[in-house]
Parts: sequence; C-alpha cells; structure tokens
Amino acid sequence: MQQAVLPRFVAPLWLACRLLRLKRRERVLLPPRVKMVERAVERIIYGGLIQNAKSEKKLNSLLHKYSLFVQNGLSEPLKSIYRKLAAGNCPLTAWVTAKVVLELLDSTSDAFSQDESEFFSLLYGPLLYYHDNDHEATEERFGEAFSNAKLPEIPNMIKLIDECFVVLPRIFTNGKLTDGRRLQLRLLLSMYGNKEQAIKNAYAKFLILEPSTGG
Repeated sequence: MQQAVLPRFVAPLWLACRLLRLKRRERVLLPPRVKMVERAVERIIYGGLIQNAKSEKKLNSLLHKYSLFVQNGLSEPLKSIYRKLAAGNCPLTAWVTAKVVLELLDSTSDAFSQDESEFFSLLYGPLLYYHDNDHEATEERFGEAFSNAKLPEIPNMIKLIDECFVVLPRIFTNGKLTDGRRLQLRLLLSMYGNKEQAIKNAYAKFLILEPSTGG
C-alpha cells in the first residue's frame, strides 16, 4: 500500500497554522500585566515616530493615535487628563509620557495596576523631559513638523503635574503616594539637579502628604 504524500505547500501551511494557534493560546494564558510590555514598546515607537514627523498632518495624526492608544484600559480620571492635553494649547505635552512608559517596569509585579503605572508616566514626564531636553535638542534627530511645532513649556508641565495631583485620591484610596513611590519621586528629584526649579517645586505637594513622624 502506497503511503500518501502531501503536496509540498501543505506541511509549511500546517506548521504556520499550528504556530498561530499556539501564539493565540499563549496570549490567552499570559496574565494581562505581561502584555503591558508590548504596550510599552509600542509607546516608545510612537514617541520616535512623533519626534520624526515630517508634516504637520502626520504629526497631528500620530498625536491623536497615541492619545487614543494610551487611554485604552485606563479609568476615566486618567482619560480625562489625556483629553485635556489633546484639547489644550500644546498637545505635544502628552508626548513626554512616551519617555517614561513605566508599565515596562511595573508589569513585573503581581500587584500591577495600569492606572497607577499610567499615573506615574504622566507625573514623571516633565522631570524626564527637562532632565535631558538640552542634550536632545543638539544631539537628536527631529522631523521638520516636530521641529516647527510648539513644544511643551514650563506652564504646560506644571499644569500636567497639577492635574496629577487632582486625580491622586482617585488612584490611591488614602489620597497620598505609597512609601515606595515617594522614595521613587525623591530619587528622581535628587537626580534632576538645578534645572528648571519651577518644575521641581511643583512636585513638593506630593511629598507634603507624607505621614507625620512626630511623637
């Protein structure tokens, strides 16, 4: 009895289908927080595309898509911040969160919260922007549209920090940062140096909420 021989294209096709099924099963089995790594990478890519946009139309389109992308899965208070940034006088302020993408680190924790992680991507954005903006201005490559666009200024950044303070009680039930997050913020501020002091001062209210150690 002759053994049946499959056409040459069938075996690779079967293998591709099998791998696709395994990939789908892997996605189902992975905890949601692990999928945040892919989200973080996409945000970084968005940041680069926005920075290299050559036309104003492309820049505006990328900013709109980025805003919608990061809002996916967030609670209403955080979505509201992104909507305000998009409708404000400097929509590029939202772009600074692509420099933080804190979910890349936070997603390693079993206690991962997308809202909490995004809150700190918003909160730390101004610090990381001003930490190396002078270096980027001279060393990085920018698209023509980005170079001509209105970049975030100190008032835009302070307003973003203030918006984070407003939603703080909605993210942390006790209305203040956890000990670990306060330490994280203090370390970032200590590395910030003597750059824009108005930005640094805007974070003081988050640390005033520290619990009293008095007797």
